[in-house]
Parts: sequence; structure tokens; C-alpha cells
Amino acid sequence: MGEIYGLYSTREGLVRYVGQTEYSARKRLDLIITKALDREPCALYDWVRDAWRTEHEVRAYVLQDEVIPADLEMFEAYWIEQFSELLNVKPPADPARSTTDIGQRIYETIHAQLRGQAAASY
Repeated sequence: MGEIYGLYSTREGLVRYVGQTEYSARKRLDLIITKALDREPCALYDWVRDAWRTEHEVRAYVLQDEVIPADLEMFEAYWIEQFSELLNVKPPADPARSTTDIGQRIYETIHAQLRGQAAASY
């Protein structure tokens, strides 16, 4: 079974990339981090390195799990439509498109987690 995940930075907590994996979001994030460390050219890896430069982490948020491999592309496309300003949506994507209510609820969940971690660190 696979997962659909969103990547976000602890700087702003906004999902900037939606992807799919037949393994786990954590394993996929580890591969992305490896490629970013290897300085591979790509908007995603550049964004990861920018987050690190400002001393922030990039984390994965599982949007959907237990997805059969045959359905990964379909669900990835669905989740991509829930967020605006993704790194993996290329022009001519509708520039007026905004984050949906579902995407907004994901943001609120991520922000609540980030606030809880900040409070726990004091």
C-alpha cells in the first residue's frame, strides 16, 4: 500500500509539494533530503536547501494512506488540486487558483502541530 504526502517547512507550515510513494512518506522524504544534500538541481531540492539555510526543517504530512498502487496517481492528482502554489504544479496552472477548504484544514492541522511543538520546547 502507498501514501500520498505533502511536504512543508517548519518556517511557514504550508504544503509546497504533494507526492506519492509505494513505501512511506518518511522514506520518500529521506530520498528527497539525500538528493538535496547531493545538490541535485530541482525546484524541490532548492526549496529544501532554502529551508535549511533559515534553520527550518522540511517535514512530510501524510495526506492519505493505505492507497493501492494502481490508485496512487489518481489520489495524488486529487490532493494536488487542494493546494495552491505547489512546487510541482507547472505553469500554465491557473494563477488565480486558491487552496480549497480541505487544503485549509490541512494547513490548520500542521500549524497546530507546530504551535504544540513550540510550546513543548519552552
